[in-house]
Amino acid sequence: MFFQAALEHDELPLRPGVAATVALAKDANLSLGFVTSTERETVEIIAQSVTKATSTPFDVVTWRSDERPRKPDPAVYNVA
Repeated sequence: MFFQAALEHDELPLRPGVAATVALAKDANLSLGFVTSTERETVEIIAQSVTKATSTPFDVVTWRSDERPRKPDPAVYNVA
């Protein structure tokens, strides 16, 4: 319920450790990816929330696609 309500408002609070992990990746000059087989609409809202909270955009973002098989198939990771 909370997750769906937050999605409807286009903003989600970050889970513990996300901001710190993003900061570590940024400080280490690593590329940042959000790789998932979740629906695109949900992924975009989550990615926007993370970017807004951390001021760090993702270098690559993947989502569920009709052209790619779903997990556990590694296709979504191969695209990234």
